[in-house]
Amino acid sequence: MSSGKGKVLRNSALYTFSSLLTKAINFILLPVYTFFLSPEDYGTVNLINSFTNVATFIVAFSLYSAVIRFYADYKDDREKLKRFYGTIIVFTSITGFIFFILGLLFNKQLVYWFFEGISFFPIVVISLLSLIFVSIHTIHQRIMQSMQQGEKLTVVNFTVFGLMVCFKLLFIGALKLGAVGFLLSTLIVNVVYFIYMLFDLKKNNLIAFTLDLNLLKESLKYSIPLMPHDLSTHIASLSTPGYF
Repeated sequence: MSSGKGKVLRNSALYTFSSLLTKAINFILLPVYTFFLSPEDYGTVNLINSFTNVATFIVAFSLYSAVIRFYADYKDDREKLKRFYGTIIVFTSITGFIFFILGLLFNKQLVYWFFEGISFFPIVVISLLSLIFVSIHTIHQRIMQSMQQGEKLTVVNFTVFGLMVCFKLLFIGALKLGAVGFLLSTLIVNVVYFIYMLFDLKKNNLIAFTLDLNLLKESLKYSIPLMPHDLSTHIASLSTPGYF
């Protein structure tokens, strides 16, 4: 087996192991979360998380796939790769901000369509803000996957997961903030992650903050046709409980 194939298999094993382990720990912690959350809070958190899981593909135009696809084309041209990553992150930040503004402007319609019975402020506002940072978070994960940085991605994911659990237990257990505290923990951790991501990409000379329209057009031509597939495979989360 070539070293390249061996690295791919090792990284795939790490991705699978870390994903299964975090899901297992979340399952174990579920009774703890439900002890502090009322049934109404529990339902609210599941609905918000399910919405976020699907909406990230809309905000990012499924560019997660393009990050992996075009790394092979640009990896030998560091300047082009930096512009590519910068373009994807800047574009996703812009679309996320636009999505947030539209959510504020059409808050009544948004609540009616997706969040009936849930107060727009602060719960839906927190979720819309989180959506921006969760979308960018996922892009950074895809960057590490495309570069076959399995060990680093595993450590980062476990660190983020650990911080998330600590904040959730603090906010819903000690501070008794219910669903607001649970969702606020997601926002805070992803904002912290965003700062780390910028530091990491700059440190490794992997980003140029620009909006290269040619690279963006090429990426969107690849990613947009994938959106129906990505949305269809995640839309079930809107009716599936347990997204802690």
